[in-house]
Amino acid sequence: MEPSKKKRLTKRSGNDYKSTIRCLAHRSPLQAAIHRGKRYIVFDRGYTSWGEGETDWHAIGVAGHEIGHHLASHVFTSELSNHAEELVADQFAGFAMGFLGARTDQALTLFPGNRPASASHPADADRRIAVKAGWERGA
Repeated sequence: MEPSKKKRLTKRSGNDYKSTIRCLAHRSPLQAAIHRGKRYIVFDRGYTSWGEGETDWHAIGVAGHEIGHHLASHVFTSELSNHAEELVADQFAGFAMGFLGARTDQALTLFPGNRPASASHPADADRRIAVKAGWERGA
């Protein structure tokens, strides 16, 4: 994301997020992590073709979700249940996609299926509700 968009997104979101997010080659699609006190978004470079061709809203949404975990300090504490943390991060992903110009249907592609809730993640239907709520704030 270009620096001017990142700055506008941070200001609009109400977060004073000054840490740098560094991307490293990794074998999982995307995940939030902290290593030696620095925040990271760890990703597999083969997961998406960043900046090539049409906008990959799903990949942007996944990255927004992981950034949402950092902004909410989920990688520091476990004060909320996993489901609540996931929904907060989903809402930020929707906000970011709306702010960056995604249509509602594009934002909702983040969770296109009907997976039921698991021990660590909410059901897709609940996650789409969170994404849409975030999208409405960002658009």
